[in-house]
Amino acid sequence: MEPYKFGFTKGAVKPHTFHAGFLPDKAAQARALKESGQGDLDLYDLLAEALAAGMAASGYGIEHAYKAVASIPKIGLDGMKAQDMQEKGVGKTSAKRNPLIDDATGDSPVTHKYLIARRYKKIGGNVLQGVSSALSAAPPTAVNIPGTIYHGQAVALTAVHIAKIEYISKKYSKTQHNNDQIIKDWCLLIRTMKSIKIAVRGTQLVGSVIPHASIPTSILSAVMKSGIKLTMPGACYAAAAQLQALAFQEQGFGLRHTPVRSSTFQPNERLPSKTPSRTSFKPALPTIQEDRAFTPPPRITGPDAGPASAVIWEIFTKRGATRLLGKYDVAALIREPAGWMALADKLLLI
Repeated sequence: MEPYKFGFTKGAVKPHTFHAGFLPDKAAQARALKESGQGDLDLYDLLAEALAAGMAASGYGIEHAYKAVASIPKIGLDGMKAQDMQEKGVGKTSAKRNPLIDDATGDSPVTHKYLIARRYKKIGGNVLQGVSSALSAAPPTAVNIPGTIYHGQAVALTAVHIAKIEYISKKYSKTQHNNDQIIKDWCLLIRTMKSIKIAVRGTQLVGSVIPHASIPTSILSAVMKSGIKLTMPGACYAAAAQLQALAFQEQGFGLRHTPVRSSTFQPNERLPSKTPSRTSFKPALPTIQEDRAFTPPPRITGPDAGPASAVIWEIFTKRGATRLLGKYDVAALIREPAGWMALADKLLLI
């Protein structure tokens, strides 16, 4: 089912291509938004946040009850989008190929499954917050205990992600790895997005613990989320395309294309090979003992294959209670043409 589009705005809002020194340039952001189908921001996203803020602002005296009702439009929005993705099938997701990878072929079923699951997880999170807010409206405490646990865990796990990303950045910078400045920029972007998430979830945590802070924290978190949706998608989708393109090469899936932060959004030169080529190898003179053929060392795969692989594996690492739901197939997400869509979703997850 295609979500209804509002005629007076043609159903969409143009995101801004926010730029800072560590972000992909504006041309890269613009192309990434176009290729990902995010060139227009669905008006529903902004209306849901605005409605949540408006209902909270009018709810003094019955704070938790209004917060519970404000979750309804978000649940409906994510439900419509999940249904639309299921009806259109994996082909819709597979069509959103990474523009920096020509070697990737086929469909993207793992990415499609991830994006649908993410929608249902958002629904579950909003249901949990709505129900917990309604229950917390009753005396004697009015403290949102489930919300406190939910947001508290998010803050703690996000802090661990930031520390791990910082470690990866320093590790590869010290070794003077190829594209070390780009690695620093990727990691700084990710740390920035994770820090914003801590700010938003920390604000919601305060509102869950302190009853009278519920209204102002709800308004503030809604405003912060709206600002992120208007300014950061371009940067995150461009960075995701670049990260997947280099990880694709590091894992040995393709050898012709690597990402670059340029205004043309084109791959740069291939990274120097870490193993000798067969054409340039000059074997030693035969000996009486043996004449062995040259065998190159095995290729390293997984998170240790390179900086981009390490970053992506860390982003998709589950900790805490979420580990019970199983691991992500990170290698498949890197290999699939549309895998960058899942990575960008992770970066924008607030």
